Amino acid sequence: MLLSKRTKRLDRDITQRDEWLLQREGRIASLEATISELETMLREREAAVRQHEKLSELEIARREEALREREKSSEIEIARREDAIREREARIACLEGQVRRLGTPRLPPCTDDLHVRLKEVVARLPGWCPEEKAVWMADHIVQKGYKTATELGVYAGRSVFPIALAIAANQGHAVYAVDAWDNAVATSASINQPDDIWW
Repeated sequence: MLLSKRTKRLDRDITQRDEWLLQREGRIASLEATISELETMLREREAAVRQHEKLSELEIARREEALREREKSSEIEIARREDAIREREARIACLEGQVRRLGTPRLPPCTDDLHVRLKEVVARLPGWCPEEKAVWMADHIVQKGYKTATELGVYAGRSVFPIALAIAANQGHAVYAVDAWDNAVATSASINQPDDIWW
């Protein structure tokens, strides 16, 4: 009898343990599904991170390429400006030499002497101002008694020097010569094909 009680108790304990194990296995089975879902989510997340990293690398590469292009463009622009400055300085030095060769522009107010000087100046300077136009401008300035003048677009001074000589003949004050001194500016707006090609 004692043995049967003990046996019954053991059977009951084994049954309870079996039920507990079944419950545990059921919980483990449900957790396995959850774990599987979590693993899938983790893989998707890792794939998204890799994709994002790849896109970031592409964006970084694109930005670096754009930066290199900007640096290259800046270097080209700097070189172009340096060339323009050197060209401008050479032209200024040339014009200064021509001015020194012309001597003092102060002349007595005598039209005959002015005409002789004008012809000398126009003959020595490059440019597009013909002698007749230079004489006409100087005569007009002398007749009107102008003391100051401004010329827009100077090139080598073939028209500004006659203006300056006429202002000097009037015992004038100043002549302002305004020019961009830059081929790029001279061709920024098309004028005509020969001029554009020349510049």
